[in-house]
Amino acid sequence: MESNDIGEATLKEKNGISAIWLLPFVALLIGVWLVVKGVVNAPIDVTIQFDDGTGIIAGKTVVLYEGITVGSVASMVLLPEGGVEVVAELEKSSAYLLKEETKVWLVKPELSLAGVSGLDTIISGNYITLIPGEGKPKFKFNALNEKPPLDYSYPGLHISLETKNLASVQRGSPIYYRRIQVGMVDTFKLLDDAETIKIDLYINPEYAHLVKKNTKFWNASGVEVTGGIGGFKINTQSLKSILVGGVSFSTDVKNESKAAVNGDTYELYADEELANDNGIAIKLLFSNGDGLAEGTEIKYKGIQVGTVENVYLNNEMDGVIAEAKIASTASELATKGSLFWAVSPKLGLAETKNLDTLIGGHYITVSPSDSKVRQTTFEGLLEAPTNLESEEEGLDIVLTSDRLGSIKPGVNIFFRDIRVGEVTGFELADESDRVLIQVTIQDEYQALVRENTVFWNASGIGVDFSLFSGAKIRTNSIESILAGGISFATPSTESGELPAPAGSDATFRLHEEVKDEWLEWNPAIKR
Repeated sequence: MESNDIGEATLKEKNGISAIWLLPFVALLIGVWLVVKGVVNAPIDVTIQFDDGTGIIAGKTVVLYEGITVGSVASMVLLPEGGVEVVAELEKSSAYLLKEETKVWLVKPELSLAGVSGLDTIISGNYITLIPGEGKPKFKFNALNEKPPLDYSYPGLHISLETKNLASVQRGSPIYYRRIQVGMVDTFKLLDDAETIKIDLYINPEYAHLVKKNTKFWNASGVEVTGGIGGFKINTQSLKSILVGGVSFSTDVKNESKAAVNGDTYELYADEELANDNGIAIKLLFSNGDGLAEGTEIKYKGIQVGTVENVYLNNEMDGVIAEAKIASTASELATKGSLFWAVSPKLGLAETKNLDTLIGGHYITVSPSDSKVRQTTFEGLLEAPTNLESEEEGLDIVLTSDRLGSIKPGVNIFFRDIRVGEVTGFELADESDRVLIQVTIQDEYQALVRENTVFWNASGIGVDFSLFSGAKIRTNSIESILAGGISFATPSTESGELPAPAGSDATFRLHEEVKDEWLEWNPAIKR
């Protein structure tokens, strides 16, 4: 039989402190740690003043540095003097960013022909960013209105160009080398002289070695059109440069020039041809600068041989000086006695000429001299000189008249209403008693001019009127009515033999009116 007796329990007293009493102590330590951490890592209040608060939202707009969020806008308030004061809370770890020279600005999307900047803000919203600077700690800033220029600390090459004409170059315009984009226009500004524009360029690090001390830069903006009614030549770097402008450069790799360094400054040439041709610098002195500007072409026989690089008032303020460069291949034009004059369009009933300038713009042309003596300063004329050798080859003769009337260089010479020559100039005779008019008859028609040939002024309309016979109107052509003209005829002889052809520099009288019998002369003249 089993026993059901159970022994008595024995109670023993436990020594020490119960673990439950440790919980308040641990909680206290955690609380102290959180307080200390809160104090140590408390956000830094930074005050930023903006011109306006557009695009900034308290509690939403963040502060980014190199793509990392380092804070956010806590509050914003309007200032009595204008503008908005924003308080942003930045992480304690970003305190090193806040110095006296730190630059702060708002990033927002901007759409222009140069491209879209701040594209990331379309999704994330506008944000505040900064570029840390040097100096003592600072916690109050005036925000910039736009992104500041890149400083030398940014990897790459930072150089500048100087020009008198910005053309279509703008911030963000591409920089090309052999049509490959290697950088961009960072910023530009007008210098203190109020004439020179400084353009800051940034070249990507991998292409910085391409820029040397001897590198030449030129404007590759938009579309370069040369020519006129007779034909055009169009040149451009790329579609982007048409829209936003651009700058190109070339480097003479055979020349062991030193590499460019940050801060180097170069001249910006108007085009590639001038950039790669040292050329000959000349000055043209004009009484006024109507139609003249930087980029105005200098042409000879329709071919561009130079470009105006600068136009400004002279010291006396009574004229302008056009600084230009002539291509070295056309150095013979920059010699003593050469004549330079401006060519502009002329429209009207009396005269219509130089229509190509309506499209191609004003230009300067030149008539070279036979001299071999170099000259670099010339008196520029506002129109063609009155005594200029004709570009046409032929017979040069002189007509004498009591007065000039409507005759001027370029007036046509007619034979049976066919143009056979032109007036090339005029001058007073030595005794000033008559006008000498220089004429050139084209080669193929010079046999028409004989020693007894008669010339008359065919300009305008001649009217003979009598009471019994009525009015008789006589004119050569519409062209001679509007622009003036000279006609001539050679009389017939009873023997049929004609006098000898006129020689060079032969002189003839220019009659004011034509006689009816002259119009009936009809000798056979073999050309």
